[in-house]
Amino acid sequence: MSENNRCIVEYLTRREAAAYLRISVRLLDKKAAEGEIPYHKLGKGPNCRVLFNFTDLKKYVEKCRVEL
Repeated sequence: MSENNRCIVEYLTRREAAAYLRISVRLLDKKAAEGEIPYHKLGKGPNCRVLFNFTDLKKYVEKCRVEL
């Protein structure tokens, strides 16, 4: 499949990111505010858009892995 034909989702909304991590949006917001999960903020004020990079979310999941 050529590069032009692939649909790659790099950024997720708050709801999509929370669903991927299987946590609530509220907990995602808390972890982002505490600096545990990086995010991108587009715009200012209450109507700004917050997006999460999919690669950053995968790194977060890997960081949380517990070795047995």
